[in-house]
Amino acid sequence: MYRKNLCCIVTAMAIIVSATSCSPSRPASDGPAEPPADVVAAAASSEANVPQGDRNPEVTEPGLDILIVFRGNDNSSSLERVMSYTETVDEQVIVDKLIEYGVLEDGTDILSFEITEEGNSTAESETESNGPMGGGATTRIGHLDLSKLPETPDENSENVLLNCIAGSFMEDFALDGLQLSVNGEPYSDELLTINMKYKNVTEG
Repeated sequence: MYRKNLCCIVTAMAIIVSATSCSPSRPASDGPAEPPADVVAAAASSEANVPQGDRNPEVTEPGLDILIVFRGNDNSSSLERVMSYTETVDEQVIVDKLIEYGVLEDGTDILSFEITEEGNSTAESETESNGPMGGGATTRIGHLDLSKLPETPDENSENVLLNCIAGSFMEDFALDGLQLSVNGEPYSDELLTINMKYKNVTEG
């Protein structure tokens, strides 16, 4: 009887040892398992490429239009392109904003403003056009007559002033050039456009 019970005990212990050895072992951990190194590196790379803000976002404001004007930087060496939102975009809003930014003087009035289109407007001529005022396509010319212009200390400051006025009207009215007059007298025989010298504008 004793021998029979001993055999049963030995058999039970053998079964327990076998079951324990077949169970998968898991190392002790004080926290959640860390992801593989290549996964961490990929996540870090992705986060580094996320833009930290957009200086010129395509924001849509219901019921508002985008207004773009140009102003000179502190040393009058280049232009700053400033975007804002307004209920409507017209010549008076542009001039008011140019006055606000110090491009034009207080009390500057618009005596007249109109847009004319010149040239052939056929699809073929527009396709052959090499840009504004080229290839015989339709060109949109703005004719702006102001009551006064600020005095400028030098030629460079004058060029910045003219580029700010021309650039603002060209952007907001999709013009190819601007004919500027002061009190009915043409300021220049040439159309005003954005001079390539000031083409590298910054966002204000």
